[in-house]
Amino acid sequence: MVSTCDKFYKVIADDGCYDIANDHGIPLASFYTWNPAVKTDCSGLQANEYVCVGVKSTSTSAVTATTSVSGVRTPSPIQTGMVSTCDTFYDVQSGDSCYDIADTHGVSLDSFYAWNPAVKTDCSGLQPDEYVCVGVEAATGTGVTTPYPIQTGMVATCDEFYKVIEDDSCVDIASANGIPVASFYNWNPAVKTDCSGL
Repeated sequence: MVSTCDKFYKVIADDGCYDIANDHGIPLASFYTWNPAVKTDCSGLQANEYVCVGVKSTSTSAVTATTSVSGVRTPSPIQTGMVSTCDTFYDVQSGDSCYDIADTHGVSLDSFYAWNPAVKTDCSGLQPDEYVCVGVEAATGTGVTTPYPIQTGMVATCDEFYKVIEDDSCVDIASANGIPVASFYNWNPAVKTDCSGL
Protein backbone atom coordinates (compact mmCIF):
# COMPACT_ATOMS: atom_id res chain seq x y z
CA MET A 1 0.00 0.00 0.00
CA VAL A 2 1.22 3.52 -0.79
CA SER A 3 2.80 5.28 2.22
CA THR A 4 0.84 8.52 1.69
CA CYS A 5 -2.54 6.82 2.13
CA ASP A 6 -4.90 8.73 4.43
CA LYS A 7 -8.25 7.09 3.65
CA PHE A 8 -8.90 3.39 4.04
CA TYR A 9 -11.69 0.93 3.25
CA LYS A 10 -12.20 -2.55 4.70
CA VAL A 11 -12.95 -4.98 1.87
CA ILE A 12 -16.06 -7.13 2.24
CA ALA A 13 -16.90 -10.37 0.44
CA ASP A 14 -17.92 -9.90 -3.20
CA ASP A 15 -16.37 -6.41 -3.48
CA GLY A 16 -14.72 -5.64 -6.80
CA CYS A 17 -11.92 -3.18 -7.54
CA TYR A 18 -14.03 -1.14 -9.96
CA ASP A 19 -16.90 -0.89 -7.47
CA ILE A 20 -14.63 0.19 -4.60
CA ALA A 21 -12.94 2.84 -6.76
CA ASN A 22 -16.27 4.06 -8.14
CA ASP A 23 -17.91 4.20 -4.68
CA HIS A 24 -15.03 6.34 -3.39
CA GLY A 25 -14.87 8.60 -6.46
CA ILE A 26 -11.34 7.66 -7.51
CA PRO A 27 -9.99 6.45 -10.85
CA LEU A 28 -9.42 2.70 -11.07
CA ALA A 29 -5.83 3.36 -12.20
CA SER A 30 -5.15 5.26 -8.96
CA PHE A 31 -6.72 2.47 -6.88
CA TYR A 32 -4.33 -0.03 -8.48
CA THR A 33 -1.34 2.30 -8.02
CA TRP A 34 -2.13 2.83 -4.34
CA ASN A 35 -2.76 -0.89 -3.75
CA PRO A 36 -0.19 -2.82 -5.82
CA ALA A 37 -0.85 -6.09 -3.95
CA VAL A 38 -4.37 -6.06 -5.40
CA LYS A 39 -2.86 -6.39 -8.91
CA THR A 40 -4.35 -4.77 -12.01
CA ASP A 41 -6.62 -7.76 -12.61
CA CYS A 42 -7.98 -7.40 -9.04
CA SER A 43 -6.97 -10.99 -8.20
CA GLY A 44 -5.20 -9.85 -5.02
CA LEU A 45 -8.27 -8.22 -3.44
CA GLN A 46 -8.95 -9.95 -0.11
CA ALA A 47 -12.04 -9.69 2.10
CA ASN A 48 -11.46 -8.29 5.62
CA GLU A 49 -8.29 -6.46 4.58
CA TYR A 50 -7.95 -2.69 4.23
CA VAL A 51 -7.19 -0.98 0.94
CA CYS A 52 -6.23 2.62 0.26
CA VAL A 53 -8.97 4.82 -1.24
CA GLY A 54 -7.37 8.25 -0.71
CA VAL A 55 -3.92 9.78 -0.42
CA LYS A 56 -2.46 13.01 0.93
CA SER A 57 -2.07 15.77 -1.67
CA THR A 58 -1.81 13.43 -4.62
CA SER A 59 -3.71 13.76 -7.87
CA THR A 60 -6.17 11.00 -8.70
CA SER A 61 -5.50 11.14 -12.43
CA ALA A 62 -4.19 8.30 -14.52
CA VAL A 63 -0.54 7.95 -15.47
CA THR A 64 0.75 11.28 -16.74
CA ALA A 65 4.07 11.11 -18.54
CA THR A 66 6.44 14.09 -18.55
CA THR A 67 9.40 15.64 -20.31
CA SER A 68 9.62 16.16 -24.01
CA VAL A 69 9.46 19.15 -26.32
CA SER A 70 5.76 19.58 -25.51
CA GLY A 71 6.28 18.65 -21.86
CA VAL A 72 4.65 15.22 -22.20
CA ARG A 73 6.30 11.85 -22.86
CA THR A 74 3.91 9.52 -24.65
CA PRO A 75 4.03 5.93 -23.37
CA SER A 76 4.15 2.98 -25.72
CA PRO A 77 2.32 1.21 -27.26
CA ILE A 78 -0.57 3.60 -27.94
CA GLN A 79 -3.80 3.24 -29.91
CA THR A 80 -3.36 4.25 -33.58
CA GLY A 81 -4.53 7.78 -34.38
CA MET A 82 -4.54 9.03 -30.78
CA VAL A 83 -4.98 12.81 -30.51
CA SER A 84 -1.61 14.62 -30.44
CA THR A 85 -2.58 16.86 -27.50
CA CYS A 86 -3.04 13.92 -25.11
CA ASP A 87 -1.32 14.44 -21.76
CA THR A 88 -2.94 11.74 -19.60
CA PHE A 89 -2.81 8.08 -20.53
CA TYR A 90 -4.32 4.80 -19.32
CA ASP A 91 -2.94 1.31 -19.91
CA VAL A 92 -5.92 -0.79 -21.04
CA GLN A 93 -6.47 -3.96 -19.03
CA SER A 94 -8.21 -7.12 -20.19
CA GLY A 95 -11.93 -6.78 -19.47
CA ASP A 96 -11.96 -2.96 -19.62
CA SER A 97 -14.73 -1.25 -21.59
CA CYS A 98 -14.71 2.20 -23.17
CA TYR A 99 -17.55 3.33 -20.92
CA ASP A 100 -15.76 2.17 -17.74
CA ILE A 101 -12.47 3.81 -18.75
CA ALA A 102 -14.18 7.11 -19.59
CA ASP A 103 -16.32 7.02 -16.44
CA THR A 104 -13.38 6.16 -14.18
CA HIS A 105 -11.32 9.05 -15.55
CA GLY A 106 -14.17 11.57 -15.54
CA VAL A 107 -14.33 12.18 -19.28
CA SER A 108 -17.32 11.95 -21.59
CA LEU A 109 -17.59 8.93 -23.84
CA ASP A 110 -17.73 11.26 -26.86
CA SER A 111 -14.39 12.83 -25.85
CA PHE A 112 -12.86 9.40 -25.24
CA TYR A 113 -13.89 8.27 -28.74
CA ALA A 114 -12.67 11.53 -30.32
CA TRP A 115 -9.26 11.23 -28.61
CA ASN A 116 -8.93 7.51 -29.47
CA PRO A 117 -10.49 6.97 -32.93
CA ALA A 118 -8.97 3.49 -33.30
CA VAL A 119 -11.19 2.13 -30.52
CA LYS A 120 -14.23 2.90 -32.74
CA THR A 121 -17.55 4.15 -31.39
CA ASP A 122 -18.67 0.59 -30.63
CA CYS A 123 -15.44 0.01 -28.62
CA SER A 124 -14.50 -2.98 -30.81
CA GLY A 125 -10.99 -1.58 -31.37
CA LEU A 126 -10.04 -1.36 -27.67
CA GLN A 127 -6.90 -3.43 -27.14
CA PRO A 128 -5.48 -4.63 -23.79
CA ASP A 129 -1.89 -3.61 -23.03
CA GLU A 130 -2.10 -0.49 -25.20
CA TYR A 131 -2.38 3.04 -23.86
CA VAL A 132 -5.42 5.19 -24.59
CA CYS A 133 -5.85 8.91 -24.05
CA VAL A 134 -7.95 9.95 -21.02
CA GLY A 135 -6.99 13.64 -20.87
CA VAL A 136 -5.77 16.39 -23.19
CA GLU A 137 -3.76 19.59 -22.77
CA ALA A 138 -5.82 22.63 -21.89
CA ALA A 139 -6.77 24.55 -25.01
CA THR A 140 -5.25 27.94 -25.63
CA GLY A 141 -6.69 30.72 -27.69
CA THR A 142 -10.24 32.01 -27.75
CA GLY A 143 -11.95 28.90 -26.42
CA VAL A 144 -14.51 26.40 -27.58
CA THR A 145 -16.37 26.45 -30.89
CA THR A 146 -20.08 26.00 -30.26
CA PRO A 147 -21.79 23.63 -32.70
CA TYR A 148 -25.08 24.48 -34.39
CA PRO A 149 -27.99 24.06 -33.81
CA ILE A 150 -28.12 24.20 -29.99
CA GLN A 151 -30.94 24.09 -27.44
CA THR A 152 -32.37 27.52 -26.54
CA GLY A 153 -31.09 28.85 -23.21
CA MET A 154 -28.05 26.58 -22.95
CA VAL A 155 -25.47 27.93 -20.49
CA ALA A 156 -22.83 30.19 -22.07
CA THR A 157 -19.98 28.42 -20.25
CA CYS A 158 -20.63 25.05 -21.91
CA ASP A 159 -17.41 23.47 -23.21
CA GLU A 160 -18.63 19.98 -24.19
CA PHE A 161 -21.48 19.21 -26.54
CA TYR A 162 -23.52 16.19 -27.55
CA LYS A 163 -25.62 15.83 -30.70
CA VAL A 164 -28.97 14.29 -29.77
CA ILE A 165 -30.08 11.30 -31.81
CA GLU A 166 -33.50 9.69 -32.08
CA ASP A 167 -34.60 7.74 -28.98
CA ASP A 168 -32.07 9.48 -26.70
CA SER A 169 -33.26 10.29 -23.19
CA CYS A 170 -31.99 12.95 -20.79
CA VAL A 171 -30.99 10.30 -18.25
CA ASP A 172 -29.05 8.31 -20.88
CA ILE A 173 -27.21 11.39 -22.17
CA ALA A 174 -26.27 12.52 -18.65
CA SER A 175 -25.17 9.01 -17.64
CA ALA A 176 -23.08 8.44 -20.78
CA ASN A 177 -21.30 11.75 -20.19
CA GLY A 178 -20.75 11.20 -16.47
CA ILE A 179 -22.81 14.15 -15.22
CA PRO A 180 -25.72 14.35 -12.78
CA VAL A 181 -29.14 14.59 -14.46
CA ALA A 182 -29.89 17.71 -12.38
CA SER A 183 -26.83 19.44 -13.87
CA PHE A 184 -27.91 18.40 -17.37
CA TYR A 185 -31.32 20.03 -16.80
CA ASN A 186 -29.73 23.20 -15.34
CA TRP A 187 -27.36 23.56 -18.29
CA ASN A 188 -30.09 22.83 -20.86
CA PRO A 189 -33.30 24.42 -19.56
CA ALA A 190 -35.13 24.04 -22.88
CA VAL A 191 -35.24 20.25 -22.46
CA LYS A 192 -37.44 20.78 -19.35
CA THR A 193 -37.14 18.67 -16.21
CA ASP A 194 -39.41 16.00 -17.67
CA CYS A 195 -37.18 15.82 -20.80
CA SER A 196 -40.14 16.66 -23.06
CA GLY A 197 -38.13 19.41 -24.81
CA LEU A 198 -35.29 17.14 -25.93
